[in-house]
Amino acid sequence: MDKFIKNINNEENIKIAVVTRPLNEYELKIHSKISLKFEDECTATIEKEYKDGKNQKHTFEFDAFYNEKTKNEEIYNNDALPVIENVMNGYNGTIFCYGQTGSGKTYTMVGQDSKEKFGIIPRSFESIFSVINNNQDTKYVVSVYFYEIYGEEVNDLLNIKNKK
Repeated sequence: MDKFIKNINNEENIKIAVVTRPLNEYELKIHSKISLKFEDECTATIEKEYKDGKNQKHTFEFDAFYNEKTKNEEIYNNDALPVIENVMNGYNGTIFCYGQTGSGKTYTMVGQDSKEKFGIIPRSFESIFSVINNNQDTKYVVSVYFYEIYGEEVNDLLNIKNKK
């Protein structure tokens, strides 16, 4: 990435995207189903089937949805890159990932050890340092925070010695 957008767009400051992960081996083995269904680009429905035969539906609206087949690169380009572009233009930016244990947060944010499966964090670093390397006459200060909030405790995932 050589160029960033030079003007800040007039879109909303907060956007919410939903990412569903593929079923894992255990879930496939016990014949689990994904209960989140995408109605359209902005609406999703969760269907719960009860043992007594009753069904319950809840419908939610978000800014973007990504199903279990979506690549991390697409999520990055659509939702994280605009934040990085604004950061490189001098604005603060935050990417917040929320979900229950095992929902795919780490995979979306960190990814795996192949460029194709990189998550948001390594892709962001790549973009930021690409701009820095191409602008030697500008001084940059880069600060990164990577926290986990679990069980009402905050852990600093970049501080190996003292995670609290």
